[in-house]
Amino acid sequence: MKYSNNYKLRNNKVIELFEKNISIVKTIKNLNGGLSNDLFLINDIYVWRVFKNSLIDHKYETIIMEKLDYFFIFYKDQMNICYKFIDGHQKEIDSYNRSLETVIKEIKNIHKIELKTPHIWHILIPKWIEMIADKPLKKLLTSKYNIINKKLNTLNVLGDNVFCHNDIIAGNVLFNENKCFIIDWEFSGINYYFFELGNIVCEYYINYETEEYNFDAISTDLIKKVVKYYNNNDDELSTEKVKVGIDMSHFTWALYSFLMLEQPIDYEFNYSEFAQSRMNQLE
Repeated sequence: MKYSNNYKLRNNKVIELFEKNISIVKTIKNLNGGLSNDLFLINDIYVWRVFKNSLIDHKYETIIMEKLDYFFIFYKDQMNICYKFIDGHQKEIDSYNRSLETVIKEIKNIHKIELKTPHIWHILIPKWIEMIADKPLKKLLTSKYNIINKKLNTLNVLGDNVFCHNDIIAGNVLFNENKCFIIDWEFSGINYYFFELGNIVCEYYINYETEEYNFDAISTDLIKKVVKYYNNNDDELSTEKVKVGIDMSHFTWALYSFLMLEQPIDYEFNYSEFAQSRMNQLE
């Protein structure tokens, strides 16, 4: 991944903050923090995360981490959070996909957490659309958004709003024996539960290492399996909701990718191809 020219300055700032608020830095190394964070492992005990995503209000990420019993937070401010390293490992994509039932059961527990935030789909997404500078693209995105909302209006979605992670991917789940731990909560907030499930279905067909997106292979069988893991049955209404959740996932990450393409930052990740692969799946 290519970091901005300010990366070394952030590194030095992390050391300064850590030593001022926690302890002496004996060792520090970079971790894979995704595309919107700098992540450091300090003294083999502490994980220090520097927030870089200006599209997100990170206060909700901090709040949910404080509610989960597997995070122990040592320091936080508007741009940083430091917590105890979690003893767990990520799984390779095939192994992760075989563990979906475990992941979805943990997600269902997360959905029971009571935390009020702005609604991701109805509040945050329209704000992101307004941020698109390209006027024809903004018009197209508005049209796609309205089409999905028409589908939502045909469903009974009362009671379907829960606190969601909204970015469940293999890299955001750690495993330790038969337990799993969900990390990287920057996109969390109130949303439809079926967005979460739809997003999980989409991720089943993504390989980020090779940047391959096989969305045409999405099957009703997998959708029903995901619904059954979540609801203990695969009723038709829930299945239809998850299909709409899949559309919402495609739209959300296409929109986010377009916003990233308008940022003056050079990423190795091909946001253009990713955005187009998602848009191709929408009516």
